[in-house]
Order: sequence, then structure tokens, then C-alpha cells
Amino acid sequence: SVDIDTTNLENGSIKIKMNISSSMFYKVLSEMSNFEIKSDGDIFELHDAIDHIERELTEELGCSAVIHMDPIETNNEIVKALKAKISEGVILLIEGASIHDFRMVQGPTHTNVIFDVVVPYSVKYSDEEVKEKVCRMVQLIDNTYFAVINIDRLYIN
Repeated sequence: SVDIDTTNLENGSIKIKMNISSSMFYKVLSEMSNFEIKSDGDIFELHDAIDHIERELTEELGCSAVIHMDPIETNNEIVKALKAKISEGVILLIEGASIHDFRMVQGPTHTNVIFDVVVPYSVKYSDEEVKEKVCRMVQLIDNTYFAVINIDRLYIN
């Protein structure tokens, strides 16, 4: 088993504790390979913490891991509320799906709502079908919202 415990950083951005068997490693890694981090956090401190996690995974499991940081806005109530609403909608539209790397870019005529949708392997919709369904749902929330979506396929159940 692997036990990884990073110290809680001063800005509270990352705290992880895992105890996993090596058979669960690939499932856990696929779900944690993107870390959403506070956009106003200390990038050097965050990078150091992620490097530490990658090293521990390598030492404990004998394999290489690369963790990607996604800076997100955590203090904006509008962004948090919209992310929650879209997340709930995605779960209702596509069983087992989730979203991450969520951000908004406001303009004078519309707002780009940018995020990744993680789609389980078992879902038979094409990437384009998923995008179409989710884009329609976002437009129903507010017709000035334009969804910019990247699809991540989860190939491990």
C-alpha cells in the first residue's frame, strides 16, 4: 500500500492523504492527475508539494507519475455557484461524468465558460455528442454563456 500525506500548506491549497493498494493505483492516479489549485496560491510552494507527491508515488510504487496543476478561482462566489450548477447538470446528462479545470472569461456580449468533462469509458457517446449535450445545457442556464469544453476519457473503471 501507499501512504502519501502532504503537509497542509499555509494557503490551504493542497492536503492529500491516500492509503491505496498498488492495484488501485491506476484508478487513483487517473482521478488525481489534475490538481485544481487556488489561483492566488504560492506557485513555488504548490509546485514543491506536487513534486513531493510525484516522488513518493515513484518511490512507493516504482512507477513514474506526472501531476498537472490547474489554477482556479476559489474566492469568486459566481464562479463557484456556476461550477456547482454545471457539475450537477453534467452528472444528470452523462452517468459517471464529472468536470474540472473550471473557469470563466467574461466579455461585453458573452461569457466563455471553460472546463474539462471527464467521461467514463463505458459512456458510448462520442466526444462531439458529449460536447453538444453539455453546451446545450450551459446555454439553458444563461444564453450569454458559451461553453468551451475539453473531453477527458477515463479509460479505467
